[in-house]
Amino acid sequence: MTGSAICTLFEGDYHYGVGALANSLYKGGFEGTLWAGYRGEVPPWAKSGNMRGNGYQFQVSDKFDISFVELKTNRHFTRYKPHFMIRVAEELERSCENIFYFDPDIVSKCEWDFYREWVNQGVALCLDSDYPYMPKSHPLRLKWIEYARSKGYNIDKEFESHYYNAGFIGLKLENRKIITIWRDLIEIFIKDGEIILEDRIKSGSRTRPFSVPDQDLLNLAAMVSDCDFSIVGPSGMDFTRGGGYVMSHATLSPKPWEKNYVKYSVVDGKAPSLADKNFWKYTQSPINLFSKKDYLLKKIDLKIGSSLGRLTRS
Repeated sequence: MTGSAICTLFEGDYHYGVGALANSLYKGGFEGTLWAGYRGEVPPWAKSGNMRGNGYQFQVSDKFDISFVELKTNRHFTRYKPHFMIRVAEELERSCENIFYFDPDIVSKCEWDFYREWVNQGVALCLDSDYPYMPKSHPLRLKWIEYARSKGYNIDKEFESHYYNAGFIGLKLENRKIITIWRDLIEIFIKDGEIILEDRIKSGSRTRPFSVPDQDLLNLAAMVSDCDFSIVGPSGMDFTRGGGYVMSHATLSPKPWEKNYVKYSVVDGKAPSLADKNFWKYTQSPINLFSKKDYLLKKIDLKIGSSLGRLTRS
């Protein structure tokens, strides 16, 4: 076994998020391969890499590389997360012991040993920002159970009243059953014509049972599987005031690399978030994502935007 494999999925300017994620993992002491499934072009900052094996490889350090794997699927990448995790575990890095998925708008804030030890306790997940708790008798959850049973799944175990964010999941391969179930549920939904494959994360009103398909189906997979879980609250992704110490997840749009922070604070009345600030901590080393000039200008923009945001709130 080689230890841990990490994967992510991106296209377009989300390559900035992949670079920042890689920098944050490096700072935390990760050693191994970040498997980056992508559509379009390899990032401009990775042009010094070379073709090797299953894809294009970029060396972050002597003990850390990013392997870019071009994907031919036309579906939204939120509907492809478990598929890519399974491919990495079963084809691209079959010797790995643990596998992790991070969305490309996440940066890690802690040492890698924390993640490695976390999955020893069970499948690692974080609670969501909008709906961290969903009671067992919630009407949407009861609809999920009804749907699962109609497809032959048994849900006869006790499960938590948690609602998980699908931007991160980590597990030991002995717990891969959950990502297999997650993948299968997505495929069943596609076959039933319930999932829109084009570029849309959400599908209809939140009152629909599966309006956020990838995330709702992950939560249903957790209810179906017999895996043990180890859960961190919303602070695990900096969703709470003051944040936490594990990750920072920029779930909202525009993304940190897209924002004009002064305009955002003045026009929208919103100060830069913790995720905005943490993204910019990991943009320059060891992977240089922005020129020194652009980076300094953005730091000034971020600082002024933060000051204006405090005035707006006061």
